[in-house]
Amino acid sequence: MTLVAFLNDYPERRTDDVKGGTSDFYGHTVRNLTTFFGDAKTLAEVTPVDADDFRRHLQKTEKLSAATVVRRCALARTFIKDAVRRKLIDSNPFDGVGRGSTANPDRQRFIDQATIAKVIDACPNAEWRLLVALSRFAGLRVPSEPLLLRWQDIDLPAGRMLIHSPKTEHHAGKATRMVPIFPELRP
Repeated sequence: MTLVAFLNDYPERRTDDVKGGTSDFYGHTVRNLTTFFGDAKTLAEVTPVDADDFRRHLQKTEKLSAATVVRRCALARTFIKDAVRRKLIDSNPFDGVGRGSTANPDRQRFIDQATIAKVIDACPNAEWRLLVALSRFAGLRVPSEPLLLRWQDIDLPAGRMLIHSPKTEHHAGKATRMVPIFPELRP
């Protein structure tokens, strides 16, 4: 079986248990693998050296951050692990490739309240102002968590709100969380 045929089939088998953002991430990784390995390479022909070369390709040619390279190599490893489990190949050439931190401190910034106030003032309408405020002052993941908010989730007298989290709902006890409504968020 060619690597491309296997890669194109894998996401199709996961449509019932994978959310949209994860599906997009699968697509990026499949595209990177397909571009690098081409259409003709079989699963059995992919070697650990090829996997190392793929990692370097992501770093140099695709110019992805170190954290993104780690995540895409980890997903490639997951894809190929499925091929091993299905007995299409004997071992996973991506074992040990691209392991490391997925943190990207270069992208972390503290945005002070004065800057956020300017951003909120520049928003085109109340809905956008609310999205910015919910992300900055309540730590919500935008757009998934604000889109699930309902009035019955808001407890203004107690100063808190119930947040439904699609990203963590598959973990026991992590489907929802209580978040304080800080004074900056009330307006």
